Amino acid sequence: MGTKNFSNANDLITFSRSSAGTALRKIAYGSELVTNGDFSTDSDWTKGSGWSISGGVAVSNNASGFTDIKQSVDVTPNKIYRLDFSVASYTSGAVVPYLGNNGSADATPYDQGNLTNSFRATSAGEFYAFFVFDASQPGQIVLRANSGFIGTIDNVSVKEVLFDDASGDLTLFNHPADVPRIEYDADGNVLGLLVEESRTNLVTYSEDITQWSTTNAPTVTSNIATAPDGTSTVDGVQSETGGAYRRVKPYNSTCTPNGTYTGSVFVKKETSETNYGGVVLNFTGGTAKACYGIIDAVAGTITAPSSGNTITATYSAVDIGDFWRFSITATDDGSNTSLEFGIYGTLSDDGVSLADSTGSVRKIWGAQLEAGAFPTSYIPTSGATATRAADVASIPVSAFGYNQKAGTIIFDVSSINGAVLSALGDGTFNNDLRFGVSGSNTVRGSGAGFVKLVTNGSYSYDTGKIAISIKEDNYYTAKNGVGAGVADTSASLPPNPVNIYIGQDYGNYINGHIKSLRYIPRRLTNDQLVEITT
Repeated sequence: MGTKNFSNANDLITFSRSSAGTALRKIAYGSELVTNGDFSTDSDWTKGSGWSISGGVAVSNNASGFTDIKQSVDVTPNKIYRLDFSVASYTSGAVVPYLGNNGSADATPYDQGNLTNSFRATSAGEFYAFFVFDASQPGQIVLRANSGFIGTIDNVSVKEVLFDDASGDLTLFNHPADVPRIEYDADGNVLGLLVEESRTNLVTYSEDITQWSTTNAPTVTSNIATAPDGTSTVDGVQSETGGAYRRVKPYNSTCTPNGTYTGSVFVKKETSETNYGGVVLNFTGGTAKACYGIIDAVAGTITAPSSGNTITATYSAVDIGDFWRFSITATDDGSNTSLEFGIYGTLSDDGVSLADSTGSVRKIWGAQLEAGAFPTSYIPTSGATATRAADVASIPVSAFGYNQKAGTIIFDVSSINGAVLSALGDGTFNNDLRFGVSGSNTVRGSGAGFVKLVTNGSYSYDTGKIAISIKEDNYYTAKNGVGAGVADTSASLPPNPVNIYIGQDYGNYINGHIKSLRYIPRRLTNDQLVEITT
């Protein structure tokens, strides 16, 4: 039968996610595909009515209609490209960039990524967008002047996005829909394929503090540092003397009684701390309840104050390079209908006396408030709430020589915030065998007419190697070199398996990473399972 080795998620996995999704990933870019993108000569571009090239820029004096300046580019279908351009000067109207497009006046831009500022550039500035090129479209870059665009264009660039390049920079990249996310840690180590449930960011302006409400007029400075996604969109919050605490509030609206919420924010690392910043979840409308978290942007810690919290909170801090991502989670007592998510530039240890500090600037970015008991990957917003769809991944059993009589599945997983590792079957609840970590520290599998439950105190929601051997009435599991102790001798096999479902089943998700997945078409011995997970 031989061995099939697959090193890339796209080689074998059937994957979908009906929205963009962020992950920390090594990103590099290919060679430049645009010729004369700096308009140093009047050549290489096809100019429509109202366009000219002069003085190192493309000039539009469009009075009406839709006119283009364009050129052919050598792009490949289904690959991701980054398109950059700048509006060097601006008077009126709008210019819209297209990658592909047939040049007709009513054609729709093919955008499946993220972009800076507005897709319809209506001001001077630098703009970019990510595209997945469609084979039905011509290979060309188009800059379209909408009716009334008066301005100049410069620095047009199109480059292929190269994922997982050894020379790439760690970037919080916003992957287009249906593109798997292979995530890295801050040290450049591969964590694996990220599989998450759907979540919504309730903060409507996640990166623009000027749109947030405030308390006691903190000083806010826009765009003072480079963000984790590579844009210059980090804002600063400065507290001043005067005896009153100062706070920015990305969210101050409704909540669900008894609901559990997680607020998170990226904070740039510091070299010293004089007054620690903080975050707060404040439930109001009934019996008001609040919890604070003190953040240390040097040590990368977030902790409860010595006093001041009226509800219990849980905290997390994740290193993503030049930033920490801090989060706080709390559950309402059932009486409240409103929730405030606030961020302080300075916060003392008692959670009540909120100290001021002249000159203390906290650089923050990427605020997120989501309904849930743990933070999920960042969901950018720019004027409205946004929802990241769930990741759905599977491998057809026909692709790797599945053995219906017996087999072994080996997972290397990390950062688990959910119980599900995998499912094997046809997608029907009663026909599938489901593998996961249960709430009683066990690995479980269940399906029509059979239940497998192997107790092992070492199982938990954490990083590790897990192996599961399956054979009619002869199941066994091991994790990190520890075996289950006894085999399960009363479990059946799924009757008509079609796929191995990765990291999810029936609305349950691993909410973490699968670094590797191996299948062996025979049942390994119990001792072999222990050895292979050591």
